[in-house]
Amino acid sequence: MTQQSGGRTASNLLLVCLLAVTMLFTAFDEGYFGIITWPFALILLGGVGMMVWLSLIATPARFLSLVITIFTIEYIKEALGIYYGFWIYHGRSFVFGVWAWVLAGLTCNTVATHILAPLLRKLPHPRSRRWNAALLVGFAILGLVLLGGRVSQAGWLYWTLYAVLLILGLLRSAHFDFPLFAGFTIAAWALSNLSEYLGAYACGAWTFPQDPSYPPFFLLFACWPIEIIAQASVATLLVEPSTTEIPLLQGDPS
Repeated sequence: MTQQSGGRTASNLLLVCLLAVTMLFTAFDEGYFGIITWPFALILLGGVGMMVWLSLIATPARFLSLVITIFTIEYIKEALGIYYGFWIYHGRSFVFGVWAWVLAGLTCNTVATHILAPLLRKLPHPRSRRWNAALLVGFAILGLVLLGGRVSQAGWLYWTLYAVLLILGLLRSAHFDFPLFAGFTIAAWALSNLSEYLGAYACGAWTFPQDPSYPPFFLLFACWPIEIIAQASVATLLVEPSTTEIPLLQGDPS
């Protein structure tokens, strides 16, 4: 069992190295080396640290499924956000930003499952998992309210993407106990405010044309949690479609 565990850890750490090298090369190739400031570099390093931690406790299949799922969803989302004018990247392309999102998604998964959820389970909390679906619908409604006059700015592709993500989250919401769902939400809100602010305003790797002083609230408090929940849900379906629980709660079996 120890040998098997060591083999899976080595595989994950190799993947971590490949991802880190890919991200560095992408930042160089797209011209972000001259843009990245120390505050943003530090949060990226923190994300790499969280990625290493996750690689030590997750099976290679689950780790890889998260990476693939996050990258795919965020590549589409970032491209649509650029197309509809919600944000602008200031390198030659935006793939570096997608890799930064992979770090953010892995960080949210690690923080939610191994820090926040265990703490929240020790506190009084709802036992019914119907709250999860209700909160997801609440995030969607909140996003519409916070969009305000920008509702017409988003085209049908943007709405289709978030409708799909919302439906995926709703279909899988019963597979989260409430502390885990709340952990994902809190992690998404905290990391979104920190990373979006540092990336856009302390760094300038990307900017929000209509939000000169702070990232748009619809993105931080509605889009991020919907995306994070959908990512965890899809990654689980890729590896264990019949599971009744979102994995990584107490670590993966050897």
